[in-house]
Amino acid sequence: MALMDLLEPVWRLPLVPPKAENLARIRGVLESLGLLQQTYAASTN
Repeated sequence: MALMDLLEPVWRLPLVPPKAENLARIRGVLESLGLLQQTYAASTN
């Protein structure tokens, strides 16, 4: 949801940020579904 700018990426225990490879997989799925804003997707690649 943070990638889609729906909330701030705040992590509290027991939650932790995703590993880089998992975040890349999540981003790929969201992009394939057209759920990421173009400006965010373009600025992070």
